[in-house]
Amino acid sequence: MSRLYPSNVSRSVLLLLAGVLLSACASTPSPPLSPEQQVTQRAEAYWSALRASQRDQAYAYLAPAYRKLVDLDAFWRHAKGHLVWDSVALAKVECEGEPADACVAVMRVSYPPALTRRIEVDTHLRENWVRLNGEWWLLPEK
Repeated sequence: MSRLYPSNVSRSVLLLLAGVLLSACASTPSPPLSPEQQVTQRAEAYWSALRASQRDQAYAYLAPAYRKLVDLDAFWRHAKGHLVWDSVALAKVECEGEPADACVAVMRVSYPPALTRRIEVDTHLRENWVRLNGEWWLLPEK
């Protein structure tokens, strides 16, 4: 009668090999993200925090020099006035230089119809992102 299942020793060896292969795959580092990919992640996280009214989290994406000039309450008063949009989506990210230390994120923003208009308005916002000490920061113009 032939064996349909491997012996306990064979099974242990197979499990050990499978574990080694899986750990090798898991420990293989993924390639570093491009500046465009890094800014995409940060810009989307910033707008997600704004959407959720998480002012502390949104404020944390602003460049340290900007945060020294504009405190959290002043930032939020300004940001709240611009939270009348229906949707925001990242349209594209453009970076300059090699290595890139400055990028522009272009956000597509849809506003609801105003009382006098019957159509929704779409526009684009350009955000400046700068890399400082390996981290990307939003640098508002005002």
